[in-house]
Amino acid sequence: MAWFISSVCIIQLVSKYPVFAVLAPPRITPSKEELIVRAGAIFTLVCEADEPIEWQLPTFLNDHFQVESDLKSRTYIKDVSLDDSGSGYRYRSSLVLRDPVSMDTGYYACRYKKNDGLNHLYNSHETDQIYVYVQDDNNLVVHPNDPDGYVVLMTEFWRGIIPCKPSHPDVKMSLLHQNVQPILRKHLNRS
Repeated sequence: MAWFISSVCIIQLVSKYPVFAVLAPPRITPSKEELIVRAGAIFTLVCEADEPIEWQLPTFLNDHFQVESDLKSRTYIKDVSLDDSGSGYRYRSSLVLRDPVSMDTGYYACRYKKNDGLNHLYNSHETDQIYVYVQDDNNLVVHPNDPDGYVVLMTEFWRGIIPCKPSHPDVKMSLLHQNVQPILRKHLNRS
């Protein structure tokens, strides 16, 4: 009598690439490209998303003038987890800015939180943004208060940034070369 031993082999296929659910991008309300608020007034932005979110505030002063703004101290943020909202989102964050000034003009962005400690580049599926103008009739250009003014150094034939942006969309700005030739507006961007 002969015995045959047979073995059963179970193969489990496991992908080395995890499967992620596709999240809808966060949504800021009011749902506009830009918003105009008066200096000194209180304004509120609301962001809703499927996962926890955070706000990114304008960094123009620090980026171009190495001047710290008191914007964070005048900003109140309230995060809420929603069980079942009519909007279909699970998270909501409200940003309230008290006493805005012209220097607060810029992009306010709401993005998914990344808790891994790395610096991330965010794409359009992970962030929403709105450009907020803070209208101040006494300060038509966004700049820190410095009586000595600012010097911008650039090298000939190299690209450069002249940190000059309006605090209202109706403010018309021109860049002159030797006080005569205006540079075309299409070459000026807001950032």
